Amino acid sequence: MGLGRYPSCQTPRPPCMRNRPRRNGAAMYIKATRTHTDKAGQPVRSHRLVLAQRVGDKVRHRTLLNLGTDYPLPREKWKAVTDLAEALLYGRPPLFEGEADVQAAAEDIVAKLRAKGFRADALLEEARKPDIATVDLDTLEHENPRTVGCERLYLKALDDLGFAEILHGLDIKSRDGRIASALVVARMVHPASERDTSRWLRHDSAAAELLGLEDDRKALRPKTLYRIGDLLWRHRPPSRGSCSTVCARCSTCPKRSPSTISPMSTTTASFPGSGAPSRSATTVR
Repeated sequence: MGLGRYPSCQTPRPPCMRNRPRRNGAAMYIKATRTHTDKAGQPVRSHRLVLAQRVGDKVRHRTLLNLGTDYPLPREKWKAVTDLAEALLYGRPPLFEGEADVQAAAEDIVAKLRAKGFRADALLEEARKPDIATVDLDTLEHENPRTVGCERLYLKALDDLGFAEILHGLDIKSRDGRIASALVVARMVHPASERDTSRWLRHDSAAAELLGLEDDRKALRPKTLYRIGDLLWRHRPPSRGSCSTVCARCSTCPKRSPSTISPMSTTTASFPGSGAPSRSATTVR
């Protein structure tokens, strides 16, 4: 699993929905209707530019132009023509020109619509019910909410630096590498002792889910985090000399700069919680 590479949340519309109006919006499309059969027995189709618009809970289809029976472009280009025509009507031409025949057909449609007095804002000014929902905030229930924003950003940074590949090159197992990534992210987002880090990863953060560790009950125990921390410490770069392998992959790394930030263990500086002094609490690592 590559860190920082997540599937896009933007799902393309299925073919059956591409010519339908978006909610509370409108869309133009070209419709071919069979009218009669010619002398050779071939069907003759009439082509129309149709505006599909949602009005309340219904969809209304209105013919804007009659494009004739010999429309020159093939069906697979019709969607590109209507999309470009809508963009030109709204005054938002594309940055790069497309195919010449598509551009010419779209400009011809726009010229004919403007000659008929069709206005761009007419696509949205049809009467329709407002899409308003009332929510009682006191009735909302949250189930196991977790933070995810900072975790995803830091995992993406580790992925760009090749952190997983570096650990693999050190013969560190995949599971231990993912735990190490979780530990590093925790140090950046929620610096604390291993005990409190374990609690934060299990209850407050979505880092474990992003790394596929949510079902591994032993991965986030304090004992495991201690072991992974010791593993990272054994493979630490030299205290002097050139930057580590990770820093070498970052073109903006301030090499040998006194202001360089280095991760450190906060176990010796933080004892979360309260209670009577215990013998284990007086021993630090």
